[in-house]
Amino acid sequence: MQRYHPVIARIFGPDHKPVYESPRRKKHHHAPGYFPTFKAVGGGVRVTSPLSADCLLHLDTDPTVLKISPYPFTVLYSVYDRYGIVGVKKHRPELAILHEDGRVVIMDVIPLAIQREGRLAKRGDAVAEALWNSYGVAYSVVDERDLHIEPRLSNLRTIWLHHRDSDPGCNLAVQRAIDEIGLPTTIGDVRIAATDRAEIVRVRNAANPWDAVFTELMVLAFRGAIHLDLSHPFSDQTPITVRQKREVF
Repeated sequence: MQRYHPVIARIFGPDHKPVYESPRRKKHHHAPGYFPTFKAVGGGVRVTSPLSADCLLHLDTDPTVLKISPYPFTVLYSVYDRYGIVGVKKHRPELAILHEDGRVVIMDVIPLAIQREGRLAKRGDAVAEALWNSYGVAYSVVDERDLHIEPRLSNLRTIWLHHRDSDPGCNLAVQRAIDEIGLPTTIGDVRIAATDRAEIVRVRNAANPWDAVFTELMVLAFRGAIHLDLSHPFSDQTPITVRQKREVF
């Protein structure tokens, strides 16, 4: 983090506190909620809307994302008219994301219908310029078009729902099966290779070891140990490949 402005380094520190916290109840607004993730300080993020929760689902299941900082700071941006700068305004971006290759992206989650208001488009350009000039970081606005692509979203939900159910013995058995088969392979091939292993039979009492294998594959994908094809609903034909890591700059 030493490559970045001190403000950017601090927002991912253990003592950082959001500059804004969404209230538990809010009139004339989508229902606020809470998204648990160990990538954020305190183990979770209070979100302003279901769309923000969907964004955090993407970030939490993305192994290239190391840390998430909600409402990291207040940025000052210039307001223009056709004659030049006419004032300065404040904006609190919703999220800051630290990637494994060192990149930092500041992000807002804004529904498409709201984005179409002309003033928000101008604000986005001004905020992007201010963040780059002041801190050397990129700015992004995401909406339903980015977050609600199917079946990717449903597959990510499946990964997330399984990711905390890992059993050490089952996980080791699945990893050994993958090592024996080699990558690329498929979910079905790993299920066949891993199902008869003693670790899985012992832990699950042979009730349904195939489900145990599927869970551990979701856990490995969440951790970034493997890459699953998200372009089709998960099945025994789903390809499993090596996750390609971006080079650290």
